[in-house]
Amino acid sequence: MSKRYIGLIICLLCVVLLLCACGLRKSSETTATSAPAPTVTVVTPTPAQEIIVTAEPVEATPAPTPVPVVTPAPTPAPTPVPTAEPVATPAPEPTPVPTPAPAAADLPIIRKSPTDESVLEGGGAYFVARYDNALWAVWHFVSPDGQTDLTYEEAAKQFPNMQILNGMYSTLELKNMPLELNGWKVYCQYRNRVGSTNTEKATITVTAKGNADPAKLPVVTKSPTGETVDAGGTAWFIANHRNAVWAAWHFVSPDAQTDLGYKEAAERFTGLQIVNGDKGNLQLKNIPAELNGWKVYCEYSNNFGSVKTDSALITVKGAPTPAAVPAAPAAPTAPAATAAPTAPGETTPGDTGIIVVGG
Repeated sequence: MSKRYIGLIICLLCVVLLLCACGLRKSSETTATSAPAPTVTVVTPTPAQEIIVTAEPVEATPAPTPVPVVTPAPTPAPTPVPTAEPVATPAPEPTPVPTPAPAAADLPIIRKSPTDESVLEGGGAYFVARYDNALWAVWHFVSPDGQTDLTYEEAAKQFPNMQILNGMYSTLELKNMPLELNGWKVYCQYRNRVGSTNTEKATITVTAKGNADPAKLPVVTKSPTGETVDAGGTAWFIANHRNAVWAAWHFVSPDAQTDLGYKEAAERFTGLQIVNGDKGNLQLKNIPAELNGWKVYCEYSNNFGSVKTDSALITVKGAPTPAAVPAAPAAPTAPAATAAPTAPGETTPGDTGIIVVGG
């Protein structure tokens, strides 16, 4: 009995080895496909039964058909399309906004325009204007034909010997007016930040010397008198007039060869103080010894001419006696400078006739 079992076991082992050999052969024939292992049913027989070995057939799995690899054709690079350069579009010009005209109420307002003036050649005149709501004033000169308009600065170059004062104020003053100014006109232009307004024009009439009416000339009613003072002292010289507009004091040297206006005398005599040189009551302070022997006189003038007072001698105590003075008229013969004006309608002081002498 044991030999029979041994024989069955040996047969079983042979069958197993055979099956393993077949399986290895089939696995080598197939490509990368794993086939399921054959199912082997092993029945262990009992002593009364025979051992039956059943082997299920194994279906061979067909090898997968290889899929051909298709290499795509290279895609040609797109041809760049030339891009046109952008053309700058000009910006539209802004529509100009009209500037509104300034309201008349905002412009300067003229309250008074200058009036016409008639003067003698070399004389002077005032031109007065008034305004409201202005910040600046500029005087203009217009030629007789109306083709030339000069500011006061340009007119000073056009008429170099004429003195123009207060060209940027409401009261214009002209001195030493030349005959060439005859027929010209003046007006004042007032300005503010809004605009400008002009006054009416005033005509200038200049008459040549020698054609003036003597009855219209100034008249001297009082001449100054001589004064004696100590060196460094003070003296007054009083004169008076009728029908004059301007007054100017002059200093004449002992030899009568030098005639100085009061401003020139202030520069000539260091330390000398001259007060009211353009009025009828001249005051001299800190009189130096060098002034001994000099004389003073007052020249009165208006638009028609000028006249001179008599001269007054200045004597300084202790000063050297000046050289003998040759016989000569008391009044200097040299032409006098244009007198400095006072305001229109203002009379020169000194009507009291009082002379004060201080030491």
